[in-house]
Parts: sequence; structure tokens; C-alpha cells
Amino acid sequence: EKLTYIIQAINLFEEKFGIRILFALFKAREREVHLYTEKSFYVMIDMERDLKVQIEKLKKALPKLDIYKEPLLYIDLRISGTENEKVIFKPKK
Repeated sequence: EKLTYIIQAINLFEEKFGIRILFALFKAREREVHLYTEKSFYVMIDMERDLKVQIEKLKKALPKLDIYKEPLLYIDLRISGTENEKVIFKPKK
């Protein structure tokens, strides 16, 4: 079940954004997966939440966050709120 979720996350991210995932880190205790991209940043996903909702959240943030050109360390999709969804990211210095 967890492996299926991770494979779906990789495939969905690559399909939506055209950026290859090089590997995935599964964090059992935290119930999350970190996808490492060919652009050298991680995408953190909460395995307890709907995958498509988290990917869509990143897609909606694209006008403000250029994942194709901006050098990033990570993008965190795990944070959710009752009124709005947040995409947290850390740029490379």
C-alpha cells in the first residue's frame, strides 16, 4: 500500500510538472515521502493526505513559485489549513 502510494506520487509529479524524480525517501514514523528531483530539490508529501490534492496545491502555486528556474532546497506540501492550503519552500542561498 505504501509502495503503491510512493509510485503514484512519483508518476503524478513527473506527469504534471515534467521533472524527473531521481529517488524517494520513505519516512515511516512521520508517514511522509520526500521525492528528490533532477532539479536537486525535495518535494515533501504527507502520505496520510490525498496525493492529488497535494500535487494540485503545488500546481496552483506555480505562478508565484517557478520550480523550473528558481534554485530550491525543498518544497513542503504537507501543511494544510482549514481555510487555505500552504506551499512552503526554501530557496538555495
